[in-house]
Amino acid sequence: MADLSKAVKISIQIQENKEKLESLPYKVREIESELQDFQQSYQSKKELFDQEETQKQTLIRKLEEERQAFVEKEQRLNSIKTQKEFQAVSREISNLKNSLKDDEASLETLKTKLEDLNAELSPLGEKLQNLQAQQQEEQGKIANDLQEVETNIENLEKELQETLAALPQEIQQKYHRIAAVCQPPAALVVEGTCQECFIQLPPQLFIELQRKTEIIACPSCRRLLYIDSIDPE
Repeated sequence: MADLSKAVKISIQIQENKEKLESLPYKVREIESELQDFQQSYQSKKELFDQEETQKQTLIRKLEEERQAFVEKEQRLNSIKTQKEFQAVSREISNLKNSLKDDEASLETLKTKLEDLNAELSPLGEKLQNLQAQQQEEQGKIANDLQEVETNIENLEKELQETLAALPQEIQQKYHRIAAVCQPPAALVVEGTCQECFIQLPPQLFIELQRKTEIIACPSCRRLLYIDSIDPE
């Protein structure tokens, strides 16, 4: 009974470690998914910022050309000799003034928009760096945890085999057969109740179990039954 009890406790520890082993990669995928979503959001805003910045630089160059043309045409007015040419250049100057006014207004609008976008991007960029650092840190931790859990499972499985080896061959075979179907393959009985399926055992069966002369299976869940003088951990 003591060996069977010990085997059950080891099996439970193995199962817990295997579940932990399965859950650890999920944490990495969860962080990667959050980082990917955030990167897409950041990149979308960054592309918009870059487009607006390119438009701003194009507009600045255009304004420089218009101002230069404005100065040249005003200087040209002093050398014009005919009224017709004077009127034509004056119209060009007037058009340039309007264009300069419109482009300067557009430039101010772009500057304001860029300032707003930059105000959004700055904290997003910091958060992105923090998430990337967190991802690297978590991946390092998880890699260490994976190695630790795998080592635990290896040691526990070795201990389980040694414990089972002390049991009769028939019990070992039953144990492995049940283990392939459900975990744990044996169940503690407390006050006549199976602690895995919680069925109340027939009185005669419970009496036979207390005699500890043979290993009995639960009539409900089919796990091997045992009574432990010490409560399981």
